[in-house]
This record gives sequence, structure tokens and C-alpha cells, in this order.
Amino acid sequence: MKRKKKILFLITKANFGGAQKYVYDLATSLPSEKFDVAVAYGEEGLLVEKLKAKSIRTIRVGGIRNEANWGALFSAFSGTYRVLVQERPDILHLNSTLISIAGACIGRMLAVPHIIFTIHGWAFNEERPLWQKLLIRFFAWLTLLFSHKAIAVSNAIRNEAPGLKQKIQVIHNGVALENPKTREEAREFLSQKTNGAIKNNSVVVGSVAELHPIKGLGYVIAVCDDLIQKFPDFHFVIFGEGENRPYLEKMISERNLKEHVHLCGFVDNAPSYLLGFDIFILPSISEALSLSILEAGALGLPVIASEVGGIPEIIEHEKTGLLTTPRDTASIQSAIEKLINDKKMAQQLGIKLTKKIEENFSKEKMFEKTIPLYEN
Repeated sequence: MKRKKKILFLITKANFGGAQKYVYDLATSLPSEKFDVAVAYGEEGLLVEKLKAKSIRTIRVGGIRNEANWGALFSAFSGTYRVLVQERPDILHLNSTLISIAGACIGRMLAVPHIIFTIHGWAFNEERPLWQKLLIRFFAWLTLLFSHKAIAVSNAIRNEAPGLKQKIQVIHNGVALENPKTREEAREFLSQKTNGAIKNNSVVVGSVAELHPIKGLGYVIAVCDDLIQKFPDFHFVIFGEGENRPYLEKMISERNLKEHVHLCGFVDNAPSYLLGFDIFILPSISEALSLSILEAGALGLPVIASEVGGIPEIIEHEKTGLLTTPRDTASIQSAIEKLINDKKMAQQLGIKLTKKIEENFSKEKMFEKTIPLYEN
């Protein structure tokens, strides 16, 4: 009987954002007769619970912290070394910046036969001090150098690579939503989450995103005053949690928007409730390829998003959605008003986006392109 190949996924944080969903989808979809799968992670989170529910083995890498400093890097290297010596995988699949640097270097040192690095975004695109950006850029190059193969989730991410592009294959993320809530069920959920503020006839613009400065959510909050003046029952709803919550809460409080802007926190299985939104928006400053846009589009929602990173590979302006200039509040407000006022246009954009996602961004296509990298 042929021996199973041992695959070890490495990821820094075990919350349930885009990179974690990607790891979950792959880890739970690989044929068990061919692969022995385990997932190693640094910081605890929902990913671990979901993997355990699917009987996927999980391993805590001690000492990992998602910080840009030498102490965090040393902890990542020492923790990763211990796990790789213990596991001795045939295939090491790296995800997220910090643990990928450690995994690529230690993996090569221990002669792991096949190291794959999926690039979900470049940390040097985030707003950081210049010295951090340069250091992260160097380590990104080093990770590519020591990996046998790299996957970019968008063409934009591949084009931004710090060299070694010949190693990088573009494989877009894929989605397949199961049993979403009906419009009525989703609206009832939103009503509960907002203490009755949202009603069936409310105009709801929503987002699913980590509360992080790079997501640009504050730029939407900044135009809510004007939008409420024009559309009195306008609401902006955000599903997600993160470090930027205090800043966003302060914006909401200073503008007296508590009845119209709702930070709902982390929502388990958030895509199930997307039909409660009239419009989906993602005003990111930087984005590799948004899974939340794919999830919203798969359900036929009209989408507004920043013209950054891999987003234009999903959204073609005024064909499958509306693109806005990052950080430009006037552009964001204009796009929202356009879709609220022109419901026919909003509906047509949603229909065309759904068709594009079905044709180009399915989980099946993602698996078809990724699994052969493990088998060869």
C-alpha cells in the first residue's frame, strides 16, 4: 500500500479571516487516502475549533506572536524548528508572513522535500515605518528563495513580488456558499444585532472585514452623516473584530452615529447573512484578493470596492461592480448614492458579478490547480 504524503500547513493566526478560510478549505478537502494532514498555528482562534470538528489534527507552535520585531522572529524560528523536527512533513505549505519566513528557512535546513508558500498579501504594503517595510521585503524575498513553489492569490500580488516571479503561480481564491439565510432571515438577524434599529425597509450597506486600518472602514463612516441626510433610514453594518475597534468607535461616537453605524463584532459564518445587506462595500487601502467580495458576489449583491491589488481582477468598473479610489471619501459616497438611487443598475451588477465568480472563482477551480502541486 502506497504511503500517504504528510502535509503540514503553517499559519500565524488561527482566527477565521481569508487566509485561515483558505487553509481550512484545503485541509478539509484533501483526499484522506492520499494525504495525512495537520495544521500548525501560532495564535489561538476559531480555525482550530473548526478543524477539530472535521477531525484535522492541529498543533500549537509555542511563542508565536504576530509582531514585527526580532523577539517575535526568534520565537517563530524556535517554535517552527521544534514542530518541523517533530512532524517531518513531506510537504510544508506556508501561509502568512511571520511563520512563512521561519518555515521556509527551517524547512530548507531540515531538507523538507517540498515547500509551498501561498502569498495572501505582502505585509510591506501595509502602513509601517520604512525600515520595517524594507526588512519585511527582504524576508519576503528570502521566503520565496527557500520555497520550492509559490502561489499568489492574484496577478497583482505576483506582479508586486520582490523578485523570483518565475516561482509564482497565480491561483485565485474560490468560494462555494452553502445554505445562506434568506433575505428575511438575514434581516431578522441584523435587527437583533442592532437592537431593532434595522428594519425591513432600511437601506443597509455592509462589510465583512477585520477591524484593521488597512481595510479603510473609517472612510465609509466619514460619509455616513451626508448619506443619512439624503437617506434617513441608512445603516452601515460591519461584521468583524480587530485592533482598530477603539478608533472606529470614537469616530462613531464623535459623529453621533450609534443609531446608524453598527460594529457587530465577529459573526460566525458571516457569509450566511450577507443577503441582509443591500450593498456590499470594501474600501481597503491594500488588498490581495478579497474572499468577502467573492462571497458577496456569489450571492448576487452589488459590490463597491477600492481599486487596489487584486480587486480589479474581480470587479470591473460599472460591469461587475463599482470601483472607488482608495482613501477618497467623495468617490465612496458617490458610488453608494449611485447604487441606492439606481436599483436596476445595482441588480444588474450583482447578476453579472455572480456569473463571473461562478466561471472563474469556484473552489473546484482552486482545488484543481492546487492539489497537483502536492501530488507532483
